[in-house]
Amino acid sequence: MNKEIILEDLLYAINLEWKEGDCHVDFFIHAIAMGDKPEYIDHSASFGPTFTETPNKENSFVSGFLKWDGCINYVYTQQERCMLHECGPASFSRLEKLFHTLYKECAEFAGFTFYLDELKK
Repeated sequence: MNKEIILEDLLYAINLEWKEGDCHVDFFIHAIAMGDKPEYIDHSASFGPTFTETPNKENSFVSGFLKWDGCINYVYTQQERCMLHECGPASFSRLEKLFHTLYKECAEFAGFTFYLDELKK
């Protein structure tokens, strides 16, 4: 099963992939620009920003998997090719909200029960 969550307020799109019975949810996340529909920033471009209409793991911002017990393994997909860039402390608040939403969506999507009280906040 696949699910996409568009976070217009944070300018990210989360894509989830899960198979019934798996103990983890695969994910990849794109930064997006909003117009009539989201445009996914292609993080594999050598000089950017460039946009794509087809999000996938190879041109994502972050990818990884979140397990049934709440442990997460992830990489900033293009970190080997370039530095990550943030503009001020508010950028990190945005990332915190992004990862909190990722946990909540994965738990609901796959029926995981980790950190339920914390995710209600």
